[in-house]
Formats: sequence, structure tokens, C-alpha cells
Amino acid sequence: NVQPMWILVIGSWSLCCGKCEDIMQQPGCSSTGYTYPPWPNTPHEARTCAAPGGNVFWDESYCTGKFLPIFPTVASGWAVQIFCTWGGYALMFVGMLQATHLHKKLA
Repeated sequence: NVQPMWILVIGSWSLCCGKCEDIMQQPGCSSTGYTYPPWPNTPHEARTCAAPGGNVFWDESYCTGKFLPIFPTVASGWAVQIFCTWGGYALMFVGMLQATHLHKKLA
């Protein structure tokens, strides 16, 4: 549940850090040269973020909406996908065996 919830938060609060030129069409709109998309109430106010941009799952090229983010493109995204998703499946399988006492029934 970690990955879908994280992606929901990233999408809901527009947490994709992109270059000022791509997001706001204003070079140098922030001190780092990167910004999150502006809030609807303040469309000309930059939300400064750290370089190199992107977020925990995708690099900055996905912030413009030109690409569909199907798989992670950065190492942290792959780590979350592999360890949290597949680790969760492994723990669920072990929990199912313990709940049904299948390991005793098969012995």
C-alpha cells in the first residue's frame, strides 16, 4: 500500500519538481531553477524545490505530462516498488500460512 498511497499524494498535491522553463514558462522563477506546479489560487507564484527535480518515482521529464508514468525511472522509485510491493506480498503469504496453520496441516 505504500506505493499507491505515495503516488496518490504526489498527484494530489502536484509534487513533481520540474524546471522553471517547463512548469511556469519563466526561466529562473526560483532560486534553484526548479519549481513544483503553482497552486490554482496563485498561478504566478513559484513553489521552490531542490534540484535535480522529479520526485521519488519519476525524473523531471515526467513533470510536464508528456510521458505516461507507468514504471519508476529513478532508483528510489524502483526500491519502493520492489521492496514495499513484493515484500508486502511475501509477508502476506507468510501471514496466510500462519493464519490457516497450513504449515502444520502439510507436515
